[in-house]
Amino acid sequence: MTTLILLDPDGTQDFGLFLIVKAETGIRYVHQCAGYATEERSEEGFLIPLGGSLSLNLDESRFSDCTEGWVPVTTKYGPATLVFKNCD
Repeated sequence: MTTLILLDPDGTQDFGLFLIVKAETGIRYVHQCAGYATEERSEEGFLIPLGGSLSLNLDESRFSDCTEGWVPVTTKYGPATLVFKNCD
């Protein structure tokens, strides 16, 4: 069974930066992204709020997935997606 967690579902929360690290956890984080295109994307894994220093690198192999509020990266934990508040 997969659990869905909606990140800021109504757009009213102070969102900040989060990292969704890909992993088989049974938890999918759902996020609105892509500016006014208003796409909804999800990723299975675990969520890390970013506040300190963590080395992130753009994952060029997944660059076609990149849009506002949804940026594929690599970390010391493995592949991940950087998410932040959508502009709409």
